[in-house]
Amino acid sequence: MELSPTRNDRIAGHYAEVRRSPRPPTSDGTATTSVRATARVALRRFGQLGRCRRGVAALEFALLVTPLMIITFGFISISLALYTMSLMQGAAQYAALVVATGQTTSLSTGPISTTNTTATTTCSGSLSSTQAEYYACQGLPGWATFTVTTTENCAIPSVSVSLSVKATAAALVDFFGIFPGGTLTSNAVVMKEGTCP
Repeated sequence: MELSPTRNDRIAGHYAEVRRSPRPPTSDGTATTSVRATARVALRRFGQLGRCRRGVAALEFALLVTPLMIITFGFISISLALYTMSLMQGAAQYAALVVATGQTTSLSTGPISTTNTTATTTCSGSLSSTQAEYYACQGLPGWATFTVTTTENCAIPSVSVSLSVKATAAALVDFFGIFPGGTLTSNAVVMKEGTCP
């Protein structure tokens, strides 16, 4: 007794015949490949790729590393900027207190007088301990260039010290342009003790 082939057997046999059937030669004598057969092979390989788990970890790492690096360096940039700002505020307050209490009576432009009440300079090693700006520049990070302005106002007996730095220099690793063109400024105003010049 012979069994009749099932539908799956007929389909499998049909594909076997299609695979075994010779391709008609082209004019130059080479065999051609049908578009349908090429598409079938491509779909089969694509299906195999969908089931393949090789390289999944590398792909996930590649997709996650960029946002992770942006977040990491963003935190570093912001924390360095805040750290620099904190140091600037402490230095400005200390310099204002030194001038207000009369511990130093000179600016980088000379002794404080009625004609010499304001001085602006860049923090550098050339400042001496007799100048008010020297105290404003102490303890600041060395990776940025700071500008200090010291003013003594006798109309309201007070001393103000202002420190400023470019935000990109303060952040040190601003790879992603978090602080484009900004300036960090720290001000301290202290009432003047004693007499004004």
